[in-house]
Amino acid sequence: MIVSGGLVQFGATDSSNPNTFTGGVTLTGGTIMLGGVTTGGITNGPVGTGTLTLMGGSVGNVRSTGGAATIANTLVLDGTNNTPISFINGTDGFFREATYSGATTIQNAPTLNFTKSTGNNNNGVLNFTGTKSLNSNLTFTGTHLASVSFTNGFDLGGSDRTITFNDDGNTCLAGDLSGTASTLTLAGTSARAVIAGFTGGTGHALTINGSANSLFTMTAVSDYSGTTTVSGGTLAYGLNNAIAGGGVTVNGATAVLDLGTSRTDTVGTVTVDGGGKITGNGTSALTSTGTFELKSGSSSVILAGSGIALNKTTSGTVNLTGASTYSGNTTVVGGTLLANNISGSATGTGILNIQAGATLGGAGTIGNTTTTIDGILSPGNSIGTLTSTISVAWN
Repeated sequence: MIVSGGLVQFGATDSSNPNTFTGGVTLTGGTIMLGGVTTGGITNGPVGTGTLTLMGGSVGNVRSTGGAATIANTLVLDGTNNTPISFINGTDGFFREATYSGATTIQNAPTLNFTKSTGNNNNGVLNFTGTKSLNSNLTFTGTHLASVSFTNGFDLGGSDRTITFNDDGNTCLAGDLSGTASTLTLAGTSARAVIAGFTGGTGHALTINGSANSLFTMTAVSDYSGTTTVSGGTLAYGLNNAIAGGGVTVNGATAVLDLGTSRTDTVGTVTVDGGGKITGNGTSALTSTGTFELKSGSSSVILAGSGIALNKTTSGTVNLTGASTYSGNTTVVGGTLLANNISGSATGTGILNIQAGATLGGAGTIGNTTTTIDGILSPGNSIGTLTSTISVAWN
C-alpha cells in the first residue's frame, strides 16, 4: 500500500484485532496515524506484517485518553525524495508514545523531523529499539518536549557516517557500533544530544563536530576502541570513564572536552590544538596512557599519568590552570606554555625543559624536579610572577 497524500488511520479499537495484510506500507506524502480511538495501547500490527517504508509525509500515534503503540514491522527510513519524515501529534493534540522495535534500515540520507507535542510533556516518547543499519547519513530536526531514543546500536557498514542533531529536544543514541572499522561523526546545533554509551565497535572512532553552542553529553560508559575527536561543540561527561581508552584529540576554536565536576577518565594519547579546551572543576582529572601532545589551547583539569610526558610543540600558546600530577618530562619545543594554576604544579612533577626559541610564562607555580631553560622565561601574563618550588638551571 502506498500513501502519498491525505490522512489514513491504521489500527483497530484494541490490540487484539490487528491488521494482517502482508504487503507493507510506503509513505511518500500525507499523514498516517497508528492506533485506534479508545484507551490503551496498540501492540499488534497496526500496519500489517510487511515492511513500513517512510520516504516523506507524517506519522502519528493517536489514542483518545492514553496508550502507546508498538510497531514491530521492519522499518525503512529513506531520504530518496529529499523531504522530511515527520513524527507528529495525534488528532487529539498529543504525540503518543511509540516504539519501533523492528529491524531498521536508514538509507539515502533521510531527515527525521520531530514536532512539539502539546499537553502532557510525558507524551510523545519515541523509541527506536530495533537493530539499525546506518547505510547513509542521518539528520534530526524539529522541536520536541519528550525524548527520542535510538538504542541497540548502529551497523556502520564499513563506511564513515554522520548523524546531525539540528533538533531542539532530548535525543539519545546508544548501543553497539558494528561493521568494519569506521568513524561515526555527530554534528549539528543541538544542545541536548545524549550519548548513552557506545559499546563494542572494534576500531571504530567517534568524532564530535558540532556548532559553537552544541552540547553532546555522555551518560553511560563507552568502550569502542578507536579514537575520540572533538573538532567543534562540547563533548561533556555525565559520569566517570565515559570515553573509551583510545586517543583523544580536541582540535578547534569551539572544541571543548568538558569533564564536569570531579570526574575522571583514562584514555590514550591526548592532543590539544587549534584553540581547543579541556575543562572541568573540582578534582576532575584526565589520565593518559600515551603522552600529552599540546599545541594550541588550554586545560583546566588535572593532567595525570605515571611516567607520562607532556610535549608542547608548534608556535601556538597553551594555558594550563590545573594542578597536574603526571610524572614524565615536560618539554617545550616551540611557542608558549603558560602556567596559571593556583595550586600544585601546572607542569607535573618530572623534568621541565624549555628549549631554545620556546617560552615559559604565566603567574602560577611549577614544581618540577629539575627545570632547564634554554629559551625564554616570561613571568606573568603581561608582567608578573611565576613561582618555582625548586631551583632553575639557566643556559
